Amino acid sequence: MAPCSAFPAFGRPLILTFSPLSAAKGRLSPAAPASGRERPGGRRNLAALGGLLALVLTSPVHAHAVIKESRPAENGTVAGPDVDLSVRFNSRVDHARSKLSVSAGKGEPTLVPITPDSPADALTGRATGLAPGAYRLHWQVLSVDGHITRGVVPFTVQAPQAKVQ
Repeated sequence: MAPCSAFPAFGRPLILTFSPLSAAKGRLSPAAPASGRERPGGRRNLAALGGLLALVLTSPVHAHAVIKESRPAENGTVAGPDVDLSVRFNSRVDHARSKLSVSAGKGEPTLVPITPDSPADALTGRATGLAPGAYRLHWQVLSVDGHITRGVVPFTVQAPQAKVQ
């Protein structure tokens, strides 16, 4: 068997060998030391390297702002014609580079001004003059880690109920 690749692993080189038998199975195997006896810690280093890779590859990534709640709720129904809007996230967002808009049917979204005193982890605003029907709340945020996230919350506006005198 001839060495195929070498790289340092925890201070010692780890040499992988390639043999015609293992090639048929698409495998690489650790090289046996030239002296014929196993190198102390060789398998332990390989196991530690594998454990480290597993830890790195399975670590959760907290890179994007994710909705925790919205008002109106997804597929919720609210009374119109004026509707308070709020989308709360799992992290702080940059209000200056984020936006809210509302669209009906296949129409173009109408920008909704973000309330200046919105909480650091939320966008709030007020849509006015919404007729009864189906709408979509479009949101786009820039989270503090620099990632832009977008989404849509569908909801329905119903006519305000008449006041009983």
